[in-house]
Amino acid sequence: MADYSSAPNKQGLGELIPHGTLAKGWFVVEPFNAANGQIETPPKAGGEGKNSYLKARIVITEGEHERRNVFHNLMCGPEKKAADMGGAQMRAILEFGNGFPTNPRWAFIDDDYGQLWDDARGGGMPCAIKIAIEKPDEESKKRGYDKNKNVVAAFLSPNPESDSHKDYLRLMRGE
Repeated sequence: MADYSSAPNKQGLGELIPHGTLAKGWFVVEPFNAANGQIETPPKAGGEGKNSYLKARIVITEGEHERRNVFHNLMCGPEKKAADMGGAQMRAILEFGNGFPTNPRWAFIDDDYGQLWDDARGGGMPCAIKIAIEKPDEESKKRGYDKNKNVVAAFLSPNPESDSHKDYLRLMRGE
């Protein structure tokens, strides 16, 4: 029998990763209903949101925050602004994960995002992120969510034309 009576009381939960931290991670989509082929999470019925999204988890794979998770909703549309934002984020993920520019198929992904969620097809993709700390908005506070949380500020890309390239270079240099 194991005795845990002298184990610590605090589990270390809720400690935020510092704002601006750069990290390599593993991007995994959590399908809305994989059995029915529905990968994108639809907008909530009757809610204000109009866009579907990919519900994702990024597991940090190196360094002091290894194995920590950062959650992210990657917008899919149909609104143009949301689709453009999500498209730019997906492009950065693919550029990092698929070997831009050496792999001529770096920009391609299968139709159902299977390589990002299906364990039989790899179950995710390497990515690089910049982490931020987000404070709860008033609506979150009304629902009882009153703590700050880590969020993805940007997906980093090896593409020199990307707006995240400078942070990508800092990460690769170990800064």
